[in-house]
Amino acid sequence: MLVADLEEEILWMPSLDARYVKVRANGSQIVLTGFVPTAAQLNSVREAVCRLLEGRPFVCDIAVRPPHHRCISDDELNDAARTVLAWTEGLDGCELTVKSCAGRVVLGGEACDARQRDIAEAAVRRMRNVVSVENDIAIRIDQLVSKVTQSIGSTMTVLFGGASSRIDVDARHGVVRLAGTVSNHSERTAAVRAAWNTAGVRWVVDSLTVRSSADPFAFQPESLREEETSFEDEGLIFPDAL
Repeated sequence: MLVADLEEEILWMPSLDARYVKVRANGSQIVLTGFVPTAAQLNSVREAVCRLLEGRPFVCDIAVRPPHHRCISDDELNDAARTVLAWTEGLDGCELTVKSCAGRVVLGGEACDARQRDIAEAAVRRMRNVVSVENDIAIRIDQLVSKVTQSIGSTMTVLFGGASSRIDVDARHGVVRLAGTVSNHSERTAAVRAAWNTAGVRWVVDSLTVRSSADPFAFQPESLREEETSFEDEGLIFPDAL
């Protein structure tokens, strides 16, 4: 009964060509075999089966194999991908490159932040005849550093009237590292939060040191004092704890 339910669910998915997908039971284990034309459809099959099995494990031996009658040349796929990227919202200011071989697309160039990097990959991954996407898009580090520095400066001005801290910002692929000294724990917490709230930041590494050994809550604004819970593990500050 479970196999029949899975086959019916996959077959009637409007975004999925499941003619060549087979479902069978190997004892208590569900095994999926066959092929689908795109990586996006493979993800759809996995999501549907996970939903019906409620998280129970299964074996997925489905391959991505574009149908022969839909095969296009690498140059045609490159042109199509560039057109999709040019018409995709949210990619203003990007300088992207596209290379493909047998449906395997490699994205390169530069994006302004990590969000644009993800948008570009998602747009190409949904295209027909795309088997896989390798995302080698670099983030313009200087822009992210500038954004984080400006965000921290504005926060310090609003909360502390312009703190006397010296904070150095470094960034790579959306990961921001804060170094330097701050006057107290209030400024440290505010700086880390400001970095997390900056568009394009994926992770924040807190390497800040507190210049004063005073009570960490002595000069802390009420809004920060009520919410502050610090989880530190080798300098990493987790977003849920801020």
